[in-house]
Amino acid sequence: MDRQKALDFLHKYVTNEYQLHHAEMVETAMRVAAKQLGEDEEKFGFLGLIHDWDFDQWPTEHPGRYDQLQAELPEVDPEMLDAIKGHADLNFPRTTKLMQALLALDELSGLFYAYHKMVPKYADMKVSSINKKLTKELSFAAKINRQDILTGIQELGIPQDQLIEIVRDAFAAKYD
Repeated sequence: MDRQKALDFLHKYVTNEYQLHHAEMVETAMRVAAKQLGEDEEKFGFLGLIHDWDFDQWPTEHPGRYDQLQAELPEVDPEMLDAIKGHADLNFPRTTKLMQALLALDELSGLFYAYHKMVPKYADMKVSSINKKLTKELSFAAKINRQDILTGIQELGIPQDQLIEIVRDAFAAKYD
């Protein structure tokens, strides 16, 4: 899977700066989760990068432009398509680690982004503080779907504190 090809594809359809940054954050989180799980880091990262490709131009259809995605990126296999479907619908069964990781890490990356506005360095974020924002302070970044995060974490099987820590550390290494 060619990262540059995925980036070119993404930039063809996404112009919103936040959406581009979000895509890279999810890519980073997916890669670190894949490494932790002994899974394919390239595939996980590729999916993280392109998972919201259609949101900027077609938000009411997102996700749903699967034929166009496969036509332009034939590397996207049925498991990846199912992961994209499953990250937007809790009723869609997520039967692989790839699918579970995307559900957990898409919204978790958004939570980290919001918290980054309060704590400018990812390395300074405490796991306990992220957990508090996730489970108790529901008014913080209220649009973040916490149920998606918690369901994804549970399905993924990486302990919550551990997942938050490895994602935080990956963001610190890349963005601090």
